[in-house]
Amino acid sequence: MPNQYVSDYQVIAAYVMAGLCFWVYYKACSVSPGEVTTESSPHFTKKYEGHYDEIIYKKNNKCSTCDVIKPARSKHCNICKMCVSKFDHHCIWYHFSNLRIRQCVGQRNYKYFISFLFLHSIWCCYLAVIGAYSLYASLLKMKFW
Repeated sequence: MPNQYVSDYQVIAAYVMAGLCFWVYYKACSVSPGEVTTESSPHFTKKYEGHYDEIIYKKNNKCSTCDVIKPARSKHCNICKMCVSKFDHHCIWYHFSNLRIRQCVGQRNYKYFISFLFLHSIWCCYLAVIGAYSLYASLLKMKFW
């Protein structure tokens, strides 16, 4: 892989980026999204006191399914069967190993999910550039030009 356009350091950087990507993916899969229960509801409600606008997010609004007081921006997920604080979406990404997101993305795992997307997009662009340089070096070696 190393050639006149791709150095050993760039290959090592690609492996480091891969390690970071896998670590963030692991964290996105393993960290709970932030389940709202009767015990945790006061904590979430107090933390997001300023988010109640009494139009969309009302104080002391109860979830009709699990009967807990919902904090602002929380939602009940019918797939996970729980209320999630700062609910973003239910992620259906599935991998055939035991490591899969397949859960809600909420307050506690949102930063890992966004980091996962960001790092993977940078890693893919980086690998595309390294691949293009390697292809160019291979074509020059075969004397197509």
